[in-house]
Amino acid sequence: VQSGTYYLIFVANSYSDLAESDYGNNALAVPVTFNLWPPPDLVPTALQAPSVVTGPANPTITVIWGVTNQGSGPATGNWSDYLYLSTNSVLDGSEVELGSHYQTGPLPAGGSYSCATTVNLPGEVDNARTYYLIVALNSRGYLYESNLTNNVMAVPVTFNLWPPPDLAAVALHAPAVVTAA
Repeated sequence: VQSGTYYLIFVANSYSDLAESDYGNNALAVPVTFNLWPPPDLVPTALQAPSVVTGPANPTITVIWGVTNQGSGPATGNWSDYLYLSTNSVLDGSEVELGSHYQTGPLPAGGSYSCATTVNLPGEVDNARTYYLIVALNSRGYLYESNLTNNVMAVPVTFNLWPPPDLAAVALHAPAVVTAA
């Protein structure tokens, strides 16, 4: 919707279910003028994470991302940025959600913000394989934007993880008979 005058129209007996002598007086139109701000356009400017993670299984890492509003209007309302882990660099439904960061506007045109979060990666991460951390701004689309196709950024991360410990029961040797004195 753009700024301008629009009309709210009310029609009584719109399906003519009721017989009337004059159907010509069943509509009423009221003009409404909208002066809308231009929409925002959130864009990720940075996504920082370790490029190689070495350590035990289920590692914890810190991820930081930056966002700017390159639109001509303010981002008002609320939205969430989501962080995902994937075997490829696109959101295709195969990714695992790692967390989200709730945002509250307004964010003026040209304004920016950054987020930092620490996440525990799932046990399904394979050793010596490259994955992608993906940030998706306004991922659920709660904030109206002029362009939703530029809200995603991905970075590769290679995992060199130690195998988990293998705990095993050890046989305990004890004398079969104990004599007390």
